[in-house]
Amino acid sequence: MTDRRPLLRAIFDAAVAAAHPDVVLSEHLRPVPKGKVICLAAGKGAAAMAAAAERHYLDALELDPARLSGWPPTRHGHGVPTRRIR
Repeated sequence: MTDRRPLLRAIFDAAVAAAHPDVVLSEHLRPVPKGKVICLAAGKGAAAMAAAAERHYLDALELDPARLSGWPPTRHGHGVPTRRIR
């Protein structure tokens, strides 16, 4: 019998990579508003979403960092480094 685990693992990894916030989130974020941008997210993906939002607003749209804030609580071990959002 053929071991299908490598194929199934490759399919799983491709699906997870395609759904990562770096890939899908920026097209759903609004253009720069007039006021502050407050990033709210929750769950295991919250930190990755906050980091993607930072890249979108600070790097791509060059938003003034003082206008960006947020609080994305996540489970221990799922945090990622961010610049403005705690």
